[in-house]
Amino acid sequence: MTAERITLVVDGLEKDNGDVRLEVFVEELQKLQAALARADKTSSGGKRRSYFAVVGLSHSSPATVELEARYTNGVPYALRGQAFSHFFGLIDSVENGVIPDDVDYGLLEDLRALSAPVGTKLRAATLKIDSRIFSLTEKIAKKIDEHMADQEHCFSTVEGTLEKINIHAEANAFTIYPDVGAKRIACHFPPSLVDKAISAVSRRIAVTGLCAYRKFADFPHHINVDDIEIYHSEDQLANFDDILGLAPGLTVGTTSEALIREIRNGWE
Repeated sequence: MTAERITLVVDGLEKDNGDVRLEVFVEELQKLQAALARADKTSSGGKRRSYFAVVGLSHSSPATVELEARYTNGVPYALRGQAFSHFFGLIDSVENGVIPDDVDYGLLEDLRALSAPVGTKLRAATLKIDSRIFSLTEKIAKKIDEHMADQEHCFSTVEGTLEKINIHAEANAFTIYPDVGAKRIACHFPPSLVDKAISAVSRRIAVTGLCAYRKFADFPHHINVDDIEIYHSEDQLANFDDILGLAPGLTVGTTSEALIREIRNGWE
């Protein structure tokens, strides 16, 4: 039977007497929720089919929260708990140093984010499912960093729609959703392109820059942007009436039929 409950246990720093600071606790819960939501989508082929309810909460040293996966109507019983199994399978792979080539990098980043506070903001953090216990350690974060550092770079151009721009505190980042290939690509751009990036929000664009490819990936996951080309929307494109008579002297005494015939001969 697939487990449907997961428990997060976090230990605060010694200087805080083992108590977890509120912002750190909330951040860990948000990261866990993001990871489980992504695991749920991945294991179900791209569509969420569950939500997670808090069924246990305790401050008694250490702080503990227990979550239960609950499902929408029509989900076969045999498929229940797959989000937890998928996520724990990834933790297993990282611990054993055998991260699969087709790993979900978004989920890998979620796992790294969960592990990163240990040693700086938390003394310890663990995840429990059934009788299994996984420690979220600095080693896990380091292994993920080493795996994700193995990437290639090349200059290229990617077309897509620009969304989720962030210029706060000079973050200068946006996400592009390509027409084909990767689902989304994170992009960073220089200050000189801020105005152009803002005007490109929700528009189709072509982004040119240094693209970063993860190991075995066919498409980039990040672009350091050098230039942005903004495409006109369909209602801004010229129609036939707009270009009619635009070049009245084009044929210079030659019939349109002869001109087309001459152009066609040039193609040969």
